Amino acid sequence: MKKIIYLLSTLFLLLQSCTTSENGSVNSDVVLIKKKIETDPSGVFTTIYEYNGNKIVKTSVSNSGVLIMTGFYTYSGNLLTEVKIFGSTNSLIEKDVYNYNSDSKVASYIELDYLSNIGRRATYNYNSNGTISSNEYEGNLTSQTTLKETKTIIFNNGEVSSLIEQIGSITKTSNYTYDNKNSPFKNVLGHDKVSYCVFRTFISEINHNLIKKNTVQISNIVSNLQYTYNSSDYPTLKSSIEYPNETTQFFY
Repeated sequence: MKKIIYLLSTLFLLLQSCTTSENGSVNSDVVLIKKKIETDPSGVFTTIYEYNGNKIVKTSVSNSGVLIMTGFYTYSGNLLTEVKIFGSTNSLIEKDVYNYNSDSKVASYIELDYLSNIGRRATYNYNSNGTISSNEYEGNLTSQTTLKETKTIIFNNGEVSSLIEQIGSITKTSNYTYDNKNSPFKNVLGHDKVSYCVFRTFISEINHNLIKKNTVQISNIVSNLQYTYNSSDYPTLKSSIEYPNETTQFFY
């Protein structure tokens, strides 16, 4: 279940790379992901995306045809402010809240996990050299004050190129390499604002697709991904070189 929450939480991440109106209206020729099918040893998971213009409003996740999770998205203007995730019994299992500064950048991100009664909160500082410093706290559903880790997020060509995590005395560095094709979520409104707002080490792609992740801690852990693209340079299939039985299909 935590895997599915993670997938849903990271896949609503939204981008405003195209011209839109205040209500999110968008030209019909803008490419938006409509469906994603992930296959791995634990099952076949299908995510359906629904939009108002290019604002995502709802996602539905099914496991082998059985609905297991639904997400609803709230905007303030063109900024995503809240996501509520409900389980198969329509009970609220997670809520994510985004607060922005005067420059329309995320100042804090709160994730409330109602299954475990754990709350997580991250604060973000935007440095003059283009990096982002983050402090991550943990607590309950009403207060999160225990510092768990700090992060430094480094960008290159508009994508997260490195993530440096400090967890106590442990330092972990992840380096990311991308292709030059289009991310499936490239045209979804707000994606660039919240793509790095996750409590796990994964960083969501903004404009392009992740093809390699190299994590340096005690030893190097390398993950390689490969893609099949359509005629518009959007991926239709993603697979892992290390785990060939894990694939993702994209439909637009």
